[in-house]
Amino acid sequence: MVTPIQARKAQVGRFIGAVPDAPAYGSEEFLGLVPETPAWIASVIRAAECWQSDCEAEAERLEVERQSRLFQAKQAEDAAFADQREAHRQAWAGDRFRPDPAIAADVEREFAEWAEGAA
Repeated sequence: MVTPIQARKAQVGRFIGAVPDAPAYGSEEFLGLVPETPAWIASVIRAAECWQSDCEAEAERLEVERQSRLFQAKQAEDAAFADQREAHRQAWAGDRFRPDPAIAADVEREFAEWAEGAA
């Protein structure tokens, strides 16, 4: 199966191949060409193909970079989860939960304040 990119390259290859010595688009030699002649068309198509190829290469590079960043973010997320899991495991002793002492103190203090206010 032919991809759209392969089809495009084959199509423009025929135009560029017909006049392999066509001048570079925008050059003085190009400006001296009669518009819509085979050499002029080959120059324009070569310039367009170069632009398109550069854009495709840049899009591919950006996608690889995006995928790499997603992978790194996932690795960091997984590492944080593993750390959290281990901290949770450490907080349990058999069938009893051992809360962080600072959190337990805050809860006791807040409960005492609430209980005094309720009385």
